Amino acid sequence: HERIASHSQVYNCIRAHQDQGALSMFRIDYDEREFQFDRVLDEKADQLNTYEAVAKDVVGDVMRGFNGTIMAYGQTGTGKTFTIFGNNRFWDKGYGRPKMPDWTVDDIQDLATFQPTNSCGIVSRALYQVFDRIAKQSEHHEFRVTVSFLQLYMENITDLLAPERSNLTIREDPKTGVYVENLSQVVATSVAEVLYLIAEGVHHRATSSTLMNATSSRSHVVLKITVESSRKKQANA
Repeated sequence: HERIASHSQVYNCIRAHQDQGALSMFRIDYDEREFQFDRVLDEKADQLNTYEAVAKDVVGDVMRGFNGTIMAYGQTGTGKTFTIFGNNRFWDKGYGRPKMPDWTVDDIQDLATFQPTNSCGIVSRALYQVFDRIAKQSEHHEFRVTVSFLQLYMENITDLLAPERSNLTIREDPKTGVYVENLSQVVATSVAEVLYLIAEGVHHRATSSTLMNATSSRSHVVLKITVESSRKKQANA
């Protein structure tokens, strides 16, 4: 990124190193500062590159029984929502609609045969990976997938899948850990069903304009996908 301010002639620069493991920040008359990361994705990285670098292994570990978290953090207008959710017309269905869901038959059919496109973000690709693994292991295993979707806005937690549930409380259980009391857990059996639920939740999310972003979400959201599996009982021969 480069910017020259005419009144002060300040030159700012950020450079990703070729090895993709470091980021340098430097200004004229100042020392260069280097920051080390596991991976640095520059402006040439697309959604697939991002998913494979950030999320693919995490989702794989989840399917092996581990907990996994993928978090986007940064200044408003820097692309967090695009990275996580992508530029997907199913999310757009959630904005500005008087009712949800209010989709056409073609929308539902497209969801039923959904496959990630170039613009799909981490969520869509993760769901596809999860249910693809389920399909491959369904002969010997049973799976149960549940979805929860909450918003943290103005220090108030709201259930985006049941927006009448607001001002929810964070609890801690010695066995299961931290959880949100009375948060919905909706069972889903396909990518289509989860995308449908997310679009409904997006419709209920708080948005407002800022000086840097006319459609800023202005809230934090947590999407939780829980995958439970067990071996099928073998019938006696």
